[in-house]
Amino acid sequence: MEKLATDPARVEECLLLVDSGVSHFSGLNNWEVFKGQIDGNEGVRRSLGEIVAAARGLKDALVAHRYDDVVPLMAAEWEARKRLAPGVTSPEIDRIAAAAQSAGGAAKVCGAGGGGMVAVWAPPGRREGVESAVKSAGFKSVAFRVDLRGLEVE
Repeated sequence: MEKLATDPARVEECLLLVDSGVSHFSGLNNWEVFKGQIDGNEGVRRSLGEIVAAARGLKDALVAHRYDDVVPLMAAEWEARKRLAPGVTSPEIDRIAAAAQSAGGAAKVCGAGGGGMVAVWAPPGRREGVESAVKSAGFKSVAFRVDLRGLEVE
C-alpha cells in the first residue's frame, strides 16, 4: 500500500459519494469482465488498459495537487468502465454522471457497478454547484470522511 502525498482535506472537499438508490449484484459484472479477459476479448482488454491509464493519471494529478485534472481522468475511466459489461451502468447512474458533468464535475460508479454508490468529483470551487445538480437530478450525497490510516485489523 502506498500513501499518496496529496492533501486529504482537499480530496475530501472535492469528493462526494452519491447513492444511486439501486441495489445490485456486482458478481455478474465481475464475471463478465473476468471471462472477457480470459477469453482474450480485445474490447475488454482495451477498456482495462484505459482504466489503468486513467488511474495512473489520477494518481499523478493528486500527488501534483492538480485537482482540476481529476475531472477528465475520472470521465475517461467511467467511459472505459461502461464498455466492460452491459450491466455496469444504469439509468440512475447515468443521470448522476450527467448532473455532475453539467456542473463541471465527473462521476463514476464505485466497484463493479450496476447500482450502489457513485463517486463524484467536484473540482475546487465547484462543489456547491455539482452537489446542487446531483440533488436536482433526484439524488443525495452520503456523508463520509477520508480515512488517513487505512484498514487496521487487530
